[in-house]
Amino acid sequence: MAEPITLQRLIDASMDSESLEVVVNGDDSTDVETRLGGTYPTLAKAIKTILEQGTLNATLFKTKALMESSALVDDSYALVTDDAVADNNGYYQKQSSEWVFSGYNPSAQAKTYTDSAITTALDATSFETQTVDLEQLLTVTDDDYNILMTIDENLDANFDGIASNRIATKGMMIFEDDSATGAFPITDDFGNILSYYDDNGVFQYIGKGADNLIGADDRIETDIIHVSIYGQSLSLGLGATTVSTASESPNALVPNQGIEDGQQSSVKQGINALPLTSTSLVAFNPALNPNLKENPIYGATIHLQKALDARGSTSKILPSAHGYGATAIAGLSKGTINYNVGVAQSKRYREYASARGDSCLTQFMLWVQGEADISTGLSKDAYKTALNKLLDDYQTDINQSALKPIMLTYQVSSHTKRTPNSTPDIAYAQLECANENPYIKMVCATYPMTYYDGVHMVANSYKWMGAYFGKVIDWMLENKRTDWKPLQPEKVMRTGKVVTVIFHVPEGQLVLDTTMVTNPGNYGFTVKDALGNNLTISSVSLKGDNRVNIVLSAIPTSDVTVTYALGTTGADAGYNTGARGNLRDSDDTISNTLDENGNPYSLYNWCVLFSKKEGFSWVQ
Repeated sequence: MAEPITLQRLIDASMDSESLEVVVNGDDSTDVETRLGGTYPTLAKAIKTILEQGTLNATLFKTKALMESSALVDDSYALVTDDAVADNNGYYQKQSSEWVFSGYNPSAQAKTYTDSAITTALDATSFETQTVDLEQLLTVTDDDYNILMTIDENLDANFDGIASNRIATKGMMIFEDDSATGAFPITDDFGNILSYYDDNGVFQYIGKGADNLIGADDRIETDIIHVSIYGQSLSLGLGATTVSTASESPNALVPNQGIEDGQQSSVKQGINALPLTSTSLVAFNPALNPNLKENPIYGATIHLQKALDARGSTSKILPSAHGYGATAIAGLSKGTINYNVGVAQSKRYREYASARGDSCLTQFMLWVQGEADISTGLSKDAYKTALNKLLDDYQTDINQSALKPIMLTYQVSSHTKRTPNSTPDIAYAQLECANENPYIKMVCATYPMTYYDGVHMVANSYKWMGAYFGKVIDWMLENKRTDWKPLQPEKVMRTGKVVTVIFHVPEGQLVLDTTMVTNPGNYGFTVKDALGNNLTISSVSLKGDNRVNIVLSAIPTSDVTVTYALGTTGADAGYNTGARGNLRDSDDTISNTLDENGNPYSLYNWCVLFSKKEGFSWVQ
């Protein structure tokens, strides 16, 4: 796969192009300084130098007429450099009082070399050129040979052959638009227009918003890495007594009054008022928290801190929490008490760090929320709008210009247990946000966990989920990347009665595991026709490392939709009864935190809940 076409690469290409233009077209007294600091003569100056210092001893003339009117004698050499008739330029020798052309034209050869260099440069990025028939002199394709543009014998550019949304360069989309201002826009995955060809075939470049193409900035191993967790009851570990201990992560930190830093009422459902209660930072200790529940951020902190310690990093993880139980996203957005507490925590902890002589940035928000919005029937699009705005507001209001925090979200899977509404729309909204907003990443599905009441987890499952968050943060820090994606579909296609789903697999190959998660039937896959009718599945099997083949009992009469882990209304969430499936990767990572029996948790990447129509494709 080609490298991403980043804003910096576009700038570099523009500078290189300007240097090349001066090299080819500059006069015989000019030197060119390149982007990388090298100094080189123009083509004209190089030729002049060669001729003056070489053995030909040729005389330079701007035009053929000037050469012919000169007094040079037989056996003299001459070079015509700038005649208006291009074919008159080149080397000549005077023989029997006549100027004889050698057939060598350096300008023409320079053009050949330049064309070759440009073709090589295009091949090195995301495009290839190939000659076709006489009606299409040039075809530009992406890495997967999807035709992007053709140039015909009239030198007209034609874009009608473009495969929409399938440019194979990471993070890029391309689509047709017959509007007057953008005949052929190129956008990033978030819809920001980067460039386009206008109605006259002129390439127009737009820089505004192009930073989204390169995604979220790499994370930094500051002295203190602040990680907050936010959401409703599951973000607080409600219903499960604390099992994590101070001894598991002695190098991490906490606010001296515990992670739920703020005012609480006697019901202990989370923070309900400011001011913060902390006055300093102390060594990690879950027992300091006023709410003695197994918050998932404990598992995240332990896993991550131990990973950093093992790599010799001196960074310390600082967790905090500011959620509230049974609260919809509207009750957690900007202007609410819990939102304001989160902003205050970020600012206060950077002040504490500064007083210690440490650098500190709020780098991650762990998002664990959505159940309340399932019950109220909030639409997928409304949830996406609210989640994107919440994160954008938080990134702005914490006043941290050095680095925008990334939101890491779980995927809610207890929709089957919610009332009066029980659709998976919020789960789908979370997944789409993670694929559309470069600052939102989905960490894991939650159906392999154990739930004690069908909605809330047992303590060891809260801790297990936390370890997944820790794994992804560690992946970003160690690999200096932020483009994490879970096990999710990339493409859905059908050949007759065979439906194929191609997956993004984070590690290794696909596995159908019926030991850790019981089989709900067809390993969690269902297929519906255009009317929403379930189609009979004959078999589900793995093909290669990243494909699942679903064979139907008959060829459908319409396009189909593939759904995974839909579940049955009324069922408790979890690995044995809930909305679930059996598809995972073969990631052999294990947690740095231990379960109730003293064993590490497996951290396979389980496939997320999805519902995608035939023809669907996400650019990865």
